[in-house]
Amino acid sequence: LEAAPLGAALARAAPAQLLRLRLIDGAALAGLARAALEMAVRYAGMREQFGRPIGAFQAVKHHCANMALAARCAGDQVCFAALALDDARGDAALQVESALYVAGSAAIDNCGKNIQVHGGIGFSDEADPHRLLKRARVLVEIAGGLEAALGRVADCPASVE
Repeated sequence: LEAAPLGAALARAAPAQLLRLRLIDGAALAGLARAALEMAVRYAGMREQFGRPIGAFQAVKHHCANMALAARCAGDQVCFAALALDDARGDAALQVESALYVAGSAAIDNCGKNIQVHGGIGFSDEADPHRLLKRARVLVEIAGGLEAALGRVADCPASVE
């Protein structure tokens, strides 16, 4: 038996099913954004340079603060989108597409900053941060890409019924 291509299965999916799939992708991406933040903070607290943890340096603090904000926004938008979808709100599609875009952007940015906090070693096989970035990029592509999500946000009606 030969498996049907994924595109064929998605082409047969109802719009409501596609929204749920995009919401699931958004949730996974928000989780990756959070995981990258936690990994960076943990490393910044244990890695020392010039006799101090690198987390004490302003540049690293700012990266971690920006990562925390992005992860929080992603998680909050995904939660709001889930509620909008569950309540069958008129703007549910807008909220889901926004969640996918916000979470995808946060995941890719946070994973990249996590590699920077790890001083570049995070891009090598000797450390794990590159795995998060690869996973985030794959999930974003499976969801159709950030540009496509942004296009769908632009096309969504914003009215709440």
